[in-house]
Amino acid sequence: MENNKLQIISVNAKIDKINYDSASIPEQKIFEEGYPMDIQQTVEVVSCDYEKISVKIERSLTLNKNDNPFIRASMVGDFFLDKSTKNNFKDSDELLEYAKKRAGFLIDKIELGAFLSQLIANITGTFGNAPIILPPVLSDNKDNNQ
Repeated sequence: MENNKLQIISVNAKIDKINYDSASIPEQKIFEEGYPMDIQQTVEVVSCDYEKISVKIERSLTLNKNDNPFIRASMVGDFFLDKSTKNNFKDSDELLEYAKKRAGFLIDKIELGAFLSQLIANITGTFGNAPIILPPVLSDNKDNNQ
């Protein structure tokens, strides 16, 4: 098991974007009958240096795999690093590779997926609609070497 090389001293989380098309959502009755829904999630490192690593999580929901998403929301977590983190890596490329490998673990640690699930539920539950509740953590976020 590899030790954590990132010395994180503070974290900031912010909403990146929200796109919502309520017109493309079927009536509530169709959902109750078990309408299929596809959830897509991406996690990526958007910036990485010896001071800060920024990781973006985006979730999109479609009713059929070939349709455009009716909701897409993303958040960015900024992980501010202690100056001593630089000593744990040969160069910035090694830091970037390590950050990419640990991106899912980082967003799970500050529960960005849970915040995103709550945000989607709040948006889809507007105007008397039943909210769409997603799991806070999707299985592909987990990193084996936690």
